[in-house]
Amino acid sequence: MPLRADNMKLLVTEIGIMKDSHHENITGYFDSFIVDNNLWVAMELMGGGCLTEILEQFETVQLTEEQIARVAREVLYHLSSFLSLSLSLSRFTDALTMQ
Repeated sequence: MPLRADNMKLLVTEIGIMKDSHHENITGYFDSFIVDNNLWVAMELMGGGCLTEILEQFETVQLTEEQIARVAREVLYHLSSFLSLSLSLSRFTDALTMQ
């Protein structure tokens, strides 16, 4: 991703969140590098691919209600964890800027 002044703050924030996100269901962050004004991010390999890629391989994939419920539950659980972390980071950065 090319680095620009308008996306630098967002990228730094996202990398900070990735560094602090340690969970078996979240792809691990290793490191990031800037080469020729482009950001390269080294992350854990997702051997099975993402769910979207798996579903796009089949024209008529039929998930059962139980499978859909499992995916929805996992997404919502991890979204709530992420939002909790994000809220904590937001409060922390707000406190820093008030000083």
